Amino acid sequence: MNTKSGFAATALAAGLIVAFSNAAAAEGLYGSLMGGYSFLQDTTLGGERTDLNRNQDAVKLDNSYIFGGAIGYSFKDPWRVEGEVTYQKYDVDKIRNDDTGVFQNGTGDVGVLSFGINGFYDFRQTGWSVVPYIGAGVGAVYADADDVQRPGRRTLNESAVAPTAVGLLGVSYDLSKSVVLTAGYRFQWIGVLDGSHLRGNGTTVNAEVDDVFIHSVTAGLRFNF
Repeated sequence: MNTKSGFAATALAAGLIVAFSNAAAAEGLYGSLMGGYSFLQDTTLGGERTDLNRNQDAVKLDNSYIFGGAIGYSFKDPWRVEGEVTYQKYDVDKIRNDDTGVFQNGTGDVGVLSFGINGFYDFRQTGWSVVPYIGAGVGAVYADADDVQRPGRRTLNESAVAPTAVGLLGVSYDLSKSVVLTAGYRFQWIGVLDGSHLRGNGTTVNAEVDDVFIHSVTAGLRFNF
């Protein structure tokens, strides 16, 4: 092999190493932003009203976009931990008429603001251009029904707080030492939502909404400080 050929081979090998391998991730703080699309496992929410003493389907919701951000800390590979905030808003599609049992067109929306602590395990391996990860977290959600109404009825504006848990998996790709591209899937469970509504005649209706399960696909950027 002549000198030029040897130099070319060395340069090619160095380029491949830079392009297709990942060094250990830097320890320290990071911030992240993400967006995506969410859909309910069951678009019809069911629950129980105390004045009816029975479970029933009550509201059908459309799908939603999801947005969020997090502040975290990367320990020595493979662990990360972060505090996360996400937001989804589901438009109301149909509302059940309690008198007839028929679903009618509805208006309004339900916002879901989630706060959680997540832990991650990164499967970083030499020779891999992407880094798979898995994660899990727990937290709380604030759900807010805004101007929910069916024809001929008063609007509903109520809120409730419930526990939540998430499972996460995805992949990341180091665009640079400071910027990481991510893509993933998240499964969110929201516990029973307890709420009450004051009627126009002065009576109060107490209700529970059954467990809610949400699937989301997301993409985002992580910024290492």
